[in-house]
Amino acid sequence: MIASNPNTVEYLSWSGEPTVLYNTGIENILWGLNYGIVWMSVCAIGPWQSSRYMMAKDEHTIIKSAPFAAIGVFILEFVVGLVAVMVNISNYKMVDSSRVMIWAAMNLLPTMLGVILLTGVLGAGISSATTFLSLIGASFANDVFYSHGKRSINIGRIAMIIVSGGVLMLALLNPPSIFWIMFLGGAMAASAWMPVAFGSILSKRLTKTGAFCGMLFGFLGCFVLKIYSSLSGKSLPVYLDPSVVGIGCNIVAMVIGSSLTQVTKEEKEEREKLFILPESEKNQDEVKKTLKWTKRSCGVGVVVFGVMMVFWIIPYLRGLN
Repeated sequence: MIASNPNTVEYLSWSGEPTVLYNTGIENILWGLNYGIVWMSVCAIGPWQSSRYMMAKDEHTIIKSAPFAAIGVFILEFVVGLVAVMVNISNYKMVDSSRVMIWAAMNLLPTMLGVILLTGVLGAGISSATTFLSLIGASFANDVFYSHGKRSINIGRIAMIIVSGGVLMLALLNPPSIFWIMFLGGAMAASAWMPVAFGSILSKRLTKTGAFCGMLFGFLGCFVLKIYSSLSGKSLPVYLDPSVVGIGCNIVAMVIGSSLTQVTKEEKEEREKLFILPESEKNQDEVKKTLKWTKRSCGVGVVVFGVMMVFWIIPYLRGLN
């Protein structure tokens, strides 16, 4: 029905509907790739940041959980996208895109399924909020104020209250921008942390100063550009998306900061410790299980390809014909 209708055929096409985000299909594709890179970065750096205050049982547990996380992200993005298309067809006059799932739960689904959907949406929101707030509190307490003990807890709580209040005010004053507020959070996390997270492992030349400069200018590049586009009302070209600029600023500042300083003996030793396998992780039975899971994770790509073919590409091509 969607593919055979000339008014809706572009909703599920490779290019998307022009003028909603950008005027051409290529620009929409580039934005989609950028969106994927941002959330890939968030998923990649999430264990690094969250493990500072919420420890996993061991490294094997983290690796085994990765395929489930990847499948979960795919299912969420795929289903949410299809739901948005269906709701657009059912209620094309809807202006507030942030109410799509709420409207669908209340008007398209049976009462019980609608309650389950809204409960899931609320639960997911609370879960994500508590995780990010805990991360913000820990970062302020440990990295900004270098506090310990009771003072660290109090600083973390104050930081979480301030950030919660700011986000609440933004959501209340401009509800249709909830999605963009969420995406801005992911973009700033990717801009500030992703290059440094990979560089601190892969590079022997990255220094403390370089890492700090990278995180600082990555955050500022993303945040300042987003504020500018929001206040001026101007739509930036896809290649000047705040997350792209922020990641670029991070890399440049990281390289410059590291080139102006030297890796200290302590920094070198701390990096080398990352590659030392603890004795607790050398259980051969657990190693074999983990290796099996890494092989199975390759199947995630096959599963994604199959689902997209069966539930999107083939039905869409049939509708065109």
